[in-house]
Amino acid sequence: MSRLTPLALLALLAFGTPLRAQDRPLPPPPAALKDFEWMVGSWKHDAEGVQLEIDCSKATGGYFLKRTFRLKLGSEQELILQQVIGWDPARQQVRSWAFGSDGSFEEGVWTKEGETWENERVITYADGTKGSAVNYTAPMDKDSFHFKSLERRYGDRILPDIIGIEVDRVK
Repeated sequence: MSRLTPLALLALLAFGTPLRAQDRPLPPPPAALKDFEWMVGSWKHDAEGVQLEIDCSKATGGYFLKRTFRLKLGSEQELILQQVIGWDPARQQVRSWAFGSDGSFEEGVWTKEGETWENERVITYADGTKGSAVNYTAPMDKDSFHFKSLERRYGDRILPDIIGIEVDRVK
């Protein structure tokens, strides 16, 4: 009878199966995330009463990207959003999950058309109302990208599109 190491016991409790390197060698980080490496770093947009800061880093050995958004619109309270982007091997697609400081959460599916990333988001707002949006992110050069959010909904309400936002790398 073999004894479980503390790590194997933790894996058993967390995932339901023993985690042993010889049983399940870890694959290398997914190639699909290489297309997102340009996002790593700090970014900022500050114009027309919109202040946006984004920090992006590789997480969990390169298997995911973690992005933190800080958004302030005029005199409104700052909204902080934590987003994780990763390859879903079961669905064979890039997905994201995000959680807002206002109690909202969302998941998204990412696809690429040319140099533009499309993120189809399904949102649950803090009051339980369902929503959706399609975000488009396109690098302009190594130090800036263009962002827009279309087809935005809050319940049955159609929200205005957000277009023409340029976000610059913080140097």
